[in-house]
Amino acid sequence: MLNAKWASTYLRLPRRLFKGVDDHFGPLAVLPSLVVLVGFVGYPAVQTIILSFQRARLGETSGTFIGLNNYVQAFSQHQFWNAMRNTFIFTGGTLSVELLLSIPIALALSRRFRGNALFRGAVLLPYLCASVVVATIWKWWLNDTIGLLNYILVLVRVIKRPLVWLGTVHLTMVVLILISAWTRVSVFTLVLIGGLQTIPEEVHEAAAVDGAGRFQHFFRITLPLLTPYILLALVLRTTFAMREFDLIWLLTEGGPVGSTDLISTYTYRTAFSVFEAGYASALSSILLIVTFAVSAIYLWLMPRR
Repeated sequence: MLNAKWASTYLRLPRRLFKGVDDHFGPLAVLPSLVVLVGFVGYPAVQTIILSFQRARLGETSGTFIGLNNYVQAFSQHQFWNAMRNTFIFTGGTLSVELLLSIPIALALSRRFRGNALFRGAVLLPYLCASVVVATIWKWWLNDTIGLLNYILVLVRVIKRPLVWLGTVHLTMVVLILISAWTRVSVFTLVLIGGLQTIPEEVHEAAAVDGAGRFQHFFRITLPLLTPYILLALVLRTTFAMREFDLIWLLTEGGPVGSTDLISTYTYRTAFSVFEAGYASALSSILLIVTFAVSAIYLWLMPRR
């Protein structure tokens, strides 16, 4: 009798286990990613914030506590404000170009036609390329002596003489914005394609019956229904654009004369050239706060829309 009771209890355990997994499947599915996020992102972020209140050299795990001195030093530096201004210019320019390019591309690729999947895959190609590959290709294209772009533009008489694309103060930032937008536009495009596919076909048919033209259809129906997805894409791209480093460093290293120096490149130079780990941590913390604030504004607008 006792053995039968234990056997019955033993057989009920898998059922309870599976029922518990089913009841808490969502949190359990997120748990591995959460552990990785806390281990590889959360802990270094907390250590960076702690180090930002200290005077420490690169390689030191702790230093002398100096309170807000690193932050005060940052806000009093012309280089910091120049890098912050460039960061906002780069982010705003990149997102604007990506938005203007991604909407027509998404509208075209959301339709069914032969080769649709092939074209969608082609949109992803620039994003899948490593930054060092992208930078090498564009350095060759934009070279002022042997660059193919200068050769073509001079040949068709758009310009009279070769331009120094990556060495002109007022031109280099524009070039970097266009290169970054070309590389990352696929993120915007794929999000918008997903948004377009959620719009019911009945809405489009009702608009056609009511006699709405193409522009009215787009601005009065498609764009308002697409706005939450645009905000979602802006959140995703803003967090990456404000922290853009590798492409900028490989192409210009923040030059010429600091005209493309972003907070990320300024922080890197502070940490690995001047070896001021505490001050660099303060710069990283400021960038984290600014990025979080901008993303919070997007998320606040999303439910209101």
